[in-house]
Amino acid sequence: MTPILLSVDNLDALKAIAKRTCLAQAVRSAHITEALAYGLGFATQAALPSKTRNVPEFRPFLADFDQDRFVTRLLQLGYPLTENAVLFDDDGLRNLPDRTWVDIEANDRGKQNFWFHKCQRRDIPFIYVVRKRKYAELQWDCISVDPAHEAHVQGDRGTHLVRTMFASFQAVARKLPSRALFEGKSIVGSVKGLPIRLVPELADAFFAALYKPMQDYGPPA
Repeated sequence: MTPILLSVDNLDALKAIAKRTCLAQAVRSAHITEALAYGLGFATQAALPSKTRNVPEFRPFLADFDQDRFVTRLLQLGYPLTENAVLFDDDGLRNLPDRTWVDIEANDRGKQNFWFHKCQRRDIPFIYVVRKRKYAELQWDCISVDPAHEAHVQGDRGTHLVRTMFASFQAVARKLPSRALFEGKSIVGSVKGLPIRLVPELADAFFAALYKPMQDYGPPA
């Protein structure tokens, strides 16, 4: 599954990708919308806009897109797909307009500054990845978050959150032999020596852990 912020731009881009992907099957636009809603965890298409209306416009809801559910719904609607059809590329889904984290070259200060200021404007955690040949370094910092919205990374809540993040790190790191090292707190830290294959899963998990407690907040004052 791929976490996706349900902003207007992301939903438009996701539907455009789905239309291109489903072109050969001649899937009706209304059925693509229905299948996307199902893939995002909603029972019906009508439940999707209802959910997006019930959160602040500035703070999109974070949903997990499951393309197996997307395919299941199209099968239910009568389209000739196989149950294990792969219609979406995970990297493509992570390149929607309102992204949650990015890759940055080790010495690219310009891109790092650009991404930080974009995170600051959007009031989201500043998360990025520096990739090398086999391993990567995952960085996170809540300095980009409005101080009024960072209670979950402070005090006892922050202590509990970093334990949750560390547990996610341990679960992911067990999948491949490595010497990955978790350093830091909930508010700021890094994972060094992370195998490249494990980057998306852990970056997604850390963004969700740091962002979901903020979903009821509106824009910074």
